[in-house]
Amino acid sequence: AEASRLGDLVTTALSTLQKVVNGTALSTPDLQIQAKALIRGEVPESWATTWPSAPEEPQPVCLSDFLRPDVFLNALRQQTARKLAVSIDNLHLVATFEPHLLREDSSPLPITVQELILEGCAFDESKRILVEGQRTSSLVSVLPPLTIAWMSKVAHPERTASSARAAGTISLPVYASLTRERLIAEVELSTDSTRQRKLNAAALFLTENE
Repeated sequence: AEASRLGDLVTTALSTLQKVVNGTALSTPDLQIQAKALIRGEVPESWATTWPSAPEEPQPVCLSDFLRPDVFLNALRQQTARKLAVSIDNLHLVATFEPHLLREDSSPLPITVQELILEGCAFDESKRILVEGQRTSSLVSVLPPLTIAWMSKVAHPERTASSARAAGTISLPVYASLTRERLIAEVELSTDSTRQRKLNAAALFLTENE
């Protein structure tokens, strides 16, 4: 019975939130509280009381689960701007495979994204950086969890955080699917490739098929 009530509550809340995003429903204070909790990667309090064993720690998310992941990222940007008391134009998206490198005071709302698909290069698990793929490498692979956060361009001018020594960086577009028709965002990741032009065609994807 508890699981059924929780399922109904979550389904109704997410459906209503989607209608608000699409402009077909009006927001309410309760919906705003729930939306802010979800953006922070937290379980809304009204859900937790229905599900006493709900996890307290933020859980990794799959951006492909969102109908409009670009809207979600923009909402995260706006909420971060409010927390840091800066203009959204002063924020940029920082990405890292080492979330402990991000300071909580300058990245108040980080989220960890899982199951991103990488095409055009490979990932070195030991160095936590992108490298040029080998002839025997798979055309696509699944990245380990990647943490992203909107951060101040002044406080954190770099768009990535890495402990790799003498690492370069490369900007990767993030598309909704392998068709590369819908651009969601762009992230910058570390690489030690001396031939970065070889990685120019590399990209990330939320899912194989929309």
